[in-house]
Amino acid sequence: MSAFPCPQGTRSPFSPPPLRDGNLTLPGIYEFHNQRNPNHTLFCWPTDEGTKSLSFSAANRGFNNVARLVTDSVGGPGDSPAVVAIIAVVDQVSYFALISGIIRAGHCAFPISHRNSAVAVADLLRKSNTKALLISNDKQTKDLVHAARDLLHLEEDEGHEVRLIEVPTLDAIFGGTLNDTHLLSLLDVKIIQRNSNALILHSSGSTSFPKPIFLSHGNLIEWGLQPYFGEVDVAGHVLSIHALPLFHAMGIISKCLALTTGVTLSTFKPTSPPQIPTSEIVFKSARSTSSDLLICVPTFLEEWSLDRAKVAELRQMDAIIFGGASLSQSTGDQLHQQGVKLFPIYGATELGGVTQAFLTKPPDAGWEYFKLSPHTSPELVQQEGDEDLFRLFFKASPTHHPAILDCERDGVPVYDTKDILVRHPMEKNLFKIHGRADDQITHPTGEKTNPVPIEALINRHPGVASAVTPPNGQVEGRPPQILIESIWPHIEEANRSSPAHSRIFREMVMVSKSDKPFLYTAKGTPRRQVVIDLYEKEINALYTATSDAHTANPPTTNLGALESCTQIARGIVKQALGASGARLGDADDIFQSGCDSLQAIWIRNELTAILVRSGEDTPAIKSAAANFVYAHPTIASLATYMHGQYTRSLSSGSPKEDDAALAAMHALVSKYSESFRYHRPSAYEPLKECVLLTGSTGALGSYLLESLLLKPEISRIYAINRNHARGGISSRERQMKAFTERGIDSAFLDLNKVVFLDGDLESDRCGVDPDVWEQMKREVTSIMHTDYPGKLAAEGPITDPKVAAGSGYSESKWVAEQVLRRAAEATSFRPVIVRIGQLSGGRNGCWNPSEWFPIIVRSGETMRCLPRSAGMVSWLPVHSAASALTEIRECSEPFLHFVHPAPIPWNDMVELLAEALSIPQVSYGEWLAKLEALASDLSLSDLNSNPALKLLPFYKSVQGLSLPEDAEAFGSPSLSSEKAAALARSLHPPVLQPLDRKDVAAWVGYWKGGKRPRSTWL
Repeated sequence: MSAFPCPQGTRSPFSPPPLRDGNLTLPGIYEFHNQRNPNHTLFCWPTDEGTKSLSFSAANRGFNNVARLVTDSVGGPGDSPAVVAIIAVVDQVSYFALISGIIRAGHCAFPISHRNSAVAVADLLRKSNTKALLISNDKQTKDLVHAARDLLHLEEDEGHEVRLIEVPTLDAIFGGTLNDTHLLSLLDVKIIQRNSNALILHSSGSTSFPKPIFLSHGNLIEWGLQPYFGEVDVAGHVLSIHALPLFHAMGIISKCLALTTGVTLSTFKPTSPPQIPTSEIVFKSARSTSSDLLICVPTFLEEWSLDRAKVAELRQMDAIIFGGASLSQSTGDQLHQQGVKLFPIYGATELGGVTQAFLTKPPDAGWEYFKLSPHTSPELVQQEGDEDLFRLFFKASPTHHPAILDCERDGVPVYDTKDILVRHPMEKNLFKIHGRADDQITHPTGEKTNPVPIEALINRHPGVASAVTPPNGQVEGRPPQILIESIWPHIEEANRSSPAHSRIFREMVMVSKSDKPFLYTAKGTPRRQVVIDLYEKEINALYTATSDAHTANPPTTNLGALESCTQIARGIVKQALGASGARLGDADDIFQSGCDSLQAIWIRNELTAILVRSGEDTPAIKSAAANFVYAHPTIASLATYMHGQYTRSLSSGSPKEDDAALAAMHALVSKYSESFRYHRPSAYEPLKECVLLTGSTGALGSYLLESLLLKPEISRIYAINRNHARGGISSRERQMKAFTERGIDSAFLDLNKVVFLDGDLESDRCGVDPDVWEQMKREVTSIMHTDYPGKLAAEGPITDPKVAAGSGYSESKWVAEQVLRRAAEATSFRPVIVRIGQLSGGRNGCWNPSEWFPIIVRSGETMRCLPRSAGMVSWLPVHSAASALTEIRECSEPFLHFVHPAPIPWNDMVELLAEALSIPQVSYGEWLAKLEALASDLSLSDLNSNPALKLLPFYKSVQGLSLPEDAEAFGSPSLSSEKAAALARSLHPPVLQPLDRKDVAAWVGYWKGGKRPRSTWL
């Protein structure tokens, strides 16, 4: 090789490897950097303290550790490298080390996408003759791998075995060091041959099973030569690869560039599970690491283009490189006009990147055009009928050897990309992608249509998941159903690669009418709302027809047999879920397998139609809960539900105990407690306490935060609250507002002890920033979760699910308790579960007026009476409960109850209220009769002034209850609280006094608006 046109490392301490050495291999490059560039940064990622980096020397240590692990498992390469595959959901730094470690051991790495089906994985393992497989510890990956191994029938396949190796943690990869014996036992890098296989990548499998593509050391080193034939020395620059998976060619190209040029790769902070790359978090992390080069997919650019601030940031970067799909012309034009430097990248798994990369500026002729890199040897074959259309082939050159040569041109082996390029009409060395050779549609006139840009336009429409133009066919005059049938395989293919909520159901496909053509703008784009309005009647009719079809012709079957019900439920669920339900077992949660709300509705409609069609159209079936799919989220429980509904309809219709609900509760406990990991305590022991608090802006949470702030032994409090739309109000401002409303001094919030976080408790890591989450994992000593004030009953475990069955709310609390209890048995985790009874108003009387008791008081004003009733009131002031929670946070009791230890009769409470409001007391029966009379003629104003009407069924259900004198009023469960009272001084005198006239006056004063920032309702 002669000298390269654009040398790298000329303006930085980085020393490029000897790329012109014909014997150089990837392990040779690893050793070169370890000796010549030990402190040069390979990776960087953002942290709370700034940017953290991984040097070449530290990376090389990780490569060697992985190499040692692989060698111990499969031995040395012998005459030829063994194929060691990877199916792992891990961060990019770990993935890079796994690939490099396998290659360092002299073997061939095969990263396989975890998004493949088990059948595709089995086929890839068989075709590649894989000997070992590195897998991550997550359940989805393990299920996929074991399913693939089952398909291989390894015992019978001539001794072919795939050994499974668990992926080590990040600390295990980079933390340890090899002793001299281990280093000597590693393969000498000089023995490895440049033309031996180093890596396998697989194709996308869009038309068949994915195919393994073998790449040698020489191929991969050549993949890193692009910048040497560009215009920019990228050594020392920071390239954002956040959006690139390393089992994809674009991800591997970035690895090669880092090894050959010294460009630093920026990524997310390594975490387990890894950060999912969304457009927002990719942008944030790229800027946090001062990335001046960025590779991404066009969809991210589409989103960023809508944000002026983001466009301004992109303009400051040296290059925005995109590939994998086309960028819309309008978006590209907009970004280009605003100074964003856009560069399309083109390549193939068989070729690597073949465009000229890292130029000083985009071509003046247009941002969408590219030059083919001078380090490659392309051959452009002009297409008949158009002098600017070319089919692209590549032959070998001294600096570029295609991994596959699949045909010949003029007796010379070449690789046929099957891609069609269109040449710029003026700049003859500029091209852009026109489409695939096998996608072109030839009309009877001999003219050709390229459907790719048409379909790309339709696909970007938010109402369309996928569009395919059928070639060689007459559409006009064909019945719509025949047309739908002809394109249905393509829709199924789109469904397999689309999110669950984007799937298209066959009955929801409609063909436009010749007398109602789509209307277009001057630019040729559909006038979306005009088209929707034009077809409004047809769209509504389609929904109606689809709904009616569910009840008109469902299959007739025997619902008296549970096995038959199971077959029906299985078929309907799997039809709804499509590919995501292929491996679904009868006991698997369908929502954990990707079922969304639309699919749940479809399943509900289908099953309900079958029940109605069964011939037993009884009230029991008609009254079936609308959300029964959510209550019975497995095939087995749905079948039990159907069978139960049918058999009940044959009897008197009176419901029996719902065994399906109980089974579902037990199944959830097993699901979420089956894989507790062994706990290795951190060597770091905090000097002070750190508390994670949820729900701090609520009633209990506000007083609990106040109590924690007053504790000098607590150094920091992380307060996570739900991230609702709040009109731009910060968490601290929301907390100050909550404090003010409850009479708490907001000056406490200036102590800098509180870190306010907006989050989502149902998301991974509670929806907080990954770096903050890692910091909390290191610091937090106690977690106080206030979102589940359960009402169950003795201070101990409740193992019988029947106690909680019947209400999704109470059922979920029982499941949560059982999971925590099992965690305590299996790990060092020590939860304290506090079941809290009714909480009353705080110090200033603040009590949410929408709760059941304030509702009675408000309605009492309207009805001019309050109900007397049997039973006691053991309500606990919310600020007392908060103080008690801080006092028991480190106790050893696993279960506690918080109620007032000195309850008072309900009638005493009502007497105090009646006196404060100057309204009479009446019997419960008389009060209920008045309420029922008012319910017969309702209006919105009636509900606002008399909200007890909303709870009329509840009030009717408790009429006539026979309660002991010491029972809780209205049939609420009585809770024993001796243990809690013994542990918390806030739960007994003199700190806590019985509820009396002062408490009632405070409540009434708050409800009347005396201390409320909002208008009164009393």
